[in-house]
Amino acid sequence: MKKLRLLFLLGLLFAAQTIYAQLRVSGRVTGENNTPLPGATVNVKTTNANVFTDAGGNFTITAPANSALVVSYSGYESVERTIGSAGVTGLLIELRPSNASLSEVVVTGYTTQTRRQFTGSVAKVSGQEVRLQPIASFEQLLQGKTPGVLIQSQSGQPGSAA
Repeated sequence: MKKLRLLFLLGLLFAAQTIYAQLRVSGRVTGENNTPLPGATVNVKTTNANVFTDAGGNFTITAPANSALVVSYSGYESVERTIGSAGVTGLLIELRPSNASLSEVVVTGYTTQTRRQFTGSVAKVSGQEVRLQPIASFEQLLQGKTPGVLIQSQSGQPGSAA
């Protein structure tokens, strides 16, 4: 009887290990023309695990077997991919541009909101205005193109003016 109980507990232990096994999934997120999308969000649908892609669009995340990854990026349609029961490397996910208007979306350094929900002041600088300007730094360009923007560059050294 004790051997049967021990055998049952060992079988249960091994079954639990395979059920809750985490798989390592790595891949690359690209947009049109195979351009990498840095900062895209890769989320495991069944858990709270998520990561952001690096500058080359690469990511690595652990996920349960047979779960789904949801990949999203501002201005692109979200994509859902199902992961099998084995680890995946070299997964290539291509996102397509969204048809939704980006003029209604405000992206700040820490969140994305619609214009209706955003209570701050927003200014728009187009790529056409930026492209041919002979300015040494991007900060100077923003200061000249957006009303009310004053940018002061500091050295960051201790004791310098703040």
